[in-house]
Amino acid sequence: MTTRRATRAEASTCGAVLARALRDDAVVAAVIPGEHRREARLTRSYTASLLTGAFADGEADVVDSAGRIIGLAAWERPGHRTGLGDRLQQFPRYLRAIGLRHLRTALRTSEVFTQHRPTTPHWYLADVAVDPAAAGRGIGSELLRTGLARVDEEQAAAYLEATTPGSRRLYERFGFVAGAPLDLVPGGYPVAMHRSARR
Repeated sequence: MTTRRATRAEASTCGAVLARALRDDAVVAAVIPGEHRREARLTRSYTASLLTGAFADGEADVVDSAGRIIGLAAWERPGHRTGLGDRLQQFPRYLRAIGLRHLRTALRTSEVFTQHRPTTPHWYLADVAVDPAAAGRGIGSELLRTGLARVDEEQAAAYLEATTPGSRRLYERFGFVAGAPLDLVPGGYPVAMHRSARR
């Protein structure tokens, strides 16, 4: 297995890894509901998010095995804001992924995420996921170590949203502290998590 930075040309491949890994995540289902062609729709949505996020102004770390990407962590740099041009360029992809009848729900839940983002500079871990076929091999931890080494080198803070109790425990092991629940699904998930800058 090799840990490396992904290229923009690999955005759709990375989007597919996220779609497979997070297909049944309850928070993801709250943002993008519906079962019809779910994995394909999630792939489109995640690809658009990566192109306007980590590949536009951040870093996408991947673990690959025998030339196949099996894990991904997508980080956005401090101060990153998706520009209007990027939004417009990717809007057709988002719309095809979400569907007109779910658009209002997706916009409402997206606003909840935005409202909880810190106003102080921070690296944002937008997504981290491991292909289900490669789960349980420490790949998520390796991706977190890689990304947080970069964050710590800059003496920067980090922020993410944990969508499950299991992911929350993992992030806590890496120094993230749970904050406010966003309450999109029963149990109070996702949960905002902060990691202070390491001096």
